[in-house]
Amino acid sequence: MSKKLDHHLIKKYYCPAETKPKKPKYASGLITIALLFTAVTELSGPIDAVLVAGVFLVLYLFIAWVTKPNRPEDIGELSAEFRKDGVRILATVDNLVGFQEKIKLSDIKTVSGYIQDGWLWVRDRGILLETNQDPQFRLSLNLNRQGLDNLLVSLQPSLSDMNYNIGKLRKFQP
Repeated sequence: MSKKLDHHLIKKYYCPAETKPKKPKYASGLITIALLFTAVTELSGPIDAVLVAGVFLVLYLFIAWVTKPNRPEDIGELSAEFRKDGVRILATVDNLVGFQEKIKLSDIKTVSGYIQDGWLWVRDRGILLETNQDPQFRLSLNLNRQGLDNLLVSLQPSLSDMNYNIGKLRKFQP
């Protein structure tokens, strides 16, 4: 027995910090460009320094863009499946798995809906998986408030039958 959330429904997937791919550090490249700018300014003048620094900045940004880590929603179509033994989150490209995360049922404390407020309007709505060790996994959905309420009402009996603990709707501030 399982309950699947289709890829048309899922917008983003937020995983805890320790499972996220490491973000590239840009400080070393920017310091190198600044030192290069200073050296060329001393040797040739400010116009040559601006040209050289500009070329290296463009080259550096291109390399950073090419080597950036992929988020699951950038890889392909996201789907989530609630099973008796846990939750499986997949990103697939042409039916091949590009990213996969499994969260055991024994590690999940509660499953609840969430609303993430922004400064002016709601930023995200979705499903929150809280684990026993405190990290939270969030599935941001393409739903309005009524759609989220309807989804949670339809999911609750299935998840209760599979021994998931259902929590109340959570609200987060910006």
